Amino acid sequence: MTKGPPRREFSQAVHHAALMRAQFRCEQCGRKEQLELHHVGHRADRSLFNARILCAACHARYHADRRRRGIDK
Repeated sequence: MTKGPPRREFSQAVHHAALMRAQFRCEQCGRKEQLELHHVGHRADRSLFNARILCAACHARYHADRRRRGIDK
């Protein structure tokens, strides 16, 4: 089985700017630990406008909800 193209991640500068904008907190629940960068829209858009800071729990919950609704396959 072959894998698809490698995931395109945000640059270090965008990651830092998103953290600064979010004041180093999850933008969903306010938690300060286990922060991750989430693509808001299309994964090819790696701009700050397409970045959201979520803690690991909120990020997992977001994708689990999308899978449950049949949006993420």
